[in-house]
Amino acid sequence: MRIIDKCILLGITLVSLAACTNPESLIEKDRKSEEEKILETFSDKEIIKLADLDIQLKEVEQSNEVEQSNEGDRSVISLTLVVISDSLPEKTEIDNHIFSVTAEQNQEPLTSIDAIDSFVLDNKKELTYRFILHSNTDVVLFTFDYTNNSQHMTKHYDVYLE
Repeated sequence: MRIIDKCILLGITLVSLAACTNPESLIEKDRKSEEEKILETFSDKEIIKLADLDIQLKEVEQSNEVEQSNEGDRSVISLTLVVISDSLPEKTEIDNHIFSVTAEQNQEPLTSIDAIDSFVLDNKKELTYRFILHSNTDVVLFTFDYTNNSQHMTKHYDVYLE
């Protein structure tokens, strides 16, 4: 009987631990309406390293927006991230020749909405990049480019649309 009790207790403990370690994307997936779907959320430990910059991914969201020219709805994907640097001086201006984010779907570039041409970096800066989707299916490939002096780095991150 004691072995059965230990097995049950161990099972309850494992289930409790599994519930505590679920990724945020499973918990927050349904927090918004159907028009705004959170595709992924990330923990603070998910970081893309680019020489002097760390890119902490926060959230990827897909939404439908009404076009301002009244041509109907368009599907948009948004990537929210935090740019972090401990090695660059404070108030460093980062323009799109130094750091940029682009996206593509089916090897076709996506059109950026509200392009971020430059920003001032004070250790951390949260940014949201938005792109018009070609379709609501397939994969979106985000590309992060960073150039500092003679060093150029490119990293990729892909998101599967539902």
